[in-house]
Amino acid sequence: MQGQRDRRDKAGKRFPADRARAAGERGEAEQMSMFLSLVLRHRPQEAGITLDEHGWADVEELIKGVCATGRHLDRALLEKIVCLTDVLGLVVEKKE
Repeated sequence: MQGQRDRRDKAGKRFPADRARAAGERGEAEQMSMFLSLVLRHRPQEAGITLDEHGWADVEELIKGVCATGRHLDRALLEKIVCLTDVLGLVVEKKE
């Protein structure tokens, strides 16, 4: 496979194929954070989970539910999203 280089037009913008490739490379965590936001804020049924009376979800149930939708989520990706996206207000706490 040939090496892929970053090609830009005269205005300095990436060509469409290069933009799509770059979006795909950074997009997994970003797309998953958007889906988690939807599930945890508005529609938990999208992942087949239920929130408790305080709005908390069980992490293992969340991971299994998201994977059941055909998306990839594991604990490592979830923790990465929690660390990188403090805007969402995601918190992982251990049960006592």
